[in-house]
Amino acid sequence: MGITASGVNHKKAKAVREKMQALLEELEKEALAQIKEITETNAHLVSNLYANLGGLYRMNGQTERAKEHMEKGILLLGTV
Repeated sequence: MGITASGVNHKKAKAVREKMQALLEELEKEALAQIKEITETNAHLVSNLYANLGGLYRMNGQTERAKEHMEKGILLLGTV
């Protein structure tokens, strides 16, 4: 039994998707690290960054990390 062309394409697509998700995760983390203080003017941005990270974790099957980050984003909006 050999690997079909569609099987090879599926594996390549999965590998590309995983690399892109890892890159996006690093970019979101880097953006968060650059924000030294959460203020009323940037709270919505910070909340979105946490939500974006949560979405990436959810896509990778990391549901607890996803929940944690999404909750941080929601709670942040309620405090400023």
